[in-house]
Amino acid sequence: MRAQASAWPSVSESPKDIGDASGLNPNLEEDQPSSSPSPPEEVAAAKLFHLLVVEDNKADVFLIQEAVFFHKLKVQLHIVEDGQRAIDFIEMAGIDPGTPSPVLCLLDLNMPIHNGYEVLRHLRGHERWNKTPVVIMTSSESEHDRGEVMRLGANAYFHKPLTYDEFLKIGDLIRGLLPKE
Repeated sequence: MRAQASAWPSVSESPKDIGDASGLNPNLEEDQPSSSPSPPEEVAAAKLFHLLVVEDNKADVFLIQEAVFFHKLKVQLHIVEDGQRAIDFIEMAGIDPGTPSPVLCLLDLNMPIHNGYEVLRHLRGHERWNKTPVVIMTSSESEHDRGEVMRLGANAYFHKPLTYDEFLKIGDLIRGLLPKE
């Protein structure tokens, strides 16, 4: 079974120029291919890092795209909308030619099918992925949630802010966790 990831712009495309299903920009089509579009030649020359984004909120996905573009990160986002699809993606990553190996996972806690705790446990229990950096993205301010995900092996905890400018700061966090070129 091939994990399906939604298509989102590569780093060279401004998310403002396309749409999303959140209603922030209605130009995006509903049926999207399973991977991001190929980057233009100037970006293709640089190494692109693959990031797995496990997020069911389209507005938050849009903001992550904005942060990637704003910070000019050389990444390709692979979006999955629930915990089961995340687990499927992880199982196929690096094995299936259409499912690249992510160097970082951005993981929401509250998702359908399997929550972020279950996906994090799966990642940390998987020999190939137990060292992959994981950033928990959540609206939860619970100290219990923060402590639990850190105990399970998350590398960072990003509280989803209410403002656009604050959300863009996730780009700095991503940059700090990417492998050095």
